[in-house]
Amino acid sequence: IGEDSGNCRSCGTQISVYFCSICKHLTSMDMNPFHCEKCGICRIHKDKSFHCEVCNVCLDKRLEGKHKCRPDSGHDECCICFEDAFSGCQILPCSHVMHKECALDLIQRGIRTCPVCRQPLPKWRGRKSLNK
Repeated sequence: IGEDSGNCRSCGTQISVYFCSICKHLTSMDMNPFHCEKCGICRIHKDKSFHCEVCNVCLDKRLEGKHKCRPDSGHDECCICFEDAFSGCQILPCSHVMHKECALDLIQRGIRTCPVCRQPLPKWRGRKSLNK
């Protein structure tokens, strides 16, 4: 994969609409991908995201000014499975993070509070609402 990898080196055919030479990421423009210099990785939904300087992670614009900031909390591990949650996590109103799949599993088991601080979880009604 080179600098021009949006196109095939042999025939010149376009492979993808979006190509990030830093991440070597190839994709369509369906989810409005972008490379966040501050996160250092490609993200999706540029039009719906902002980078929180305190949390040091890109968040949904609906959380701007409405979430509890903790320094570098975007680099926390999932509070359920303890694996890295930097990409693909759900940030709770209490600022703790968990993978969307882990959050869904909690809710399906009837647990409605954050496992770290016991604050109530947002009212999600299944997988579709977690992906908003």
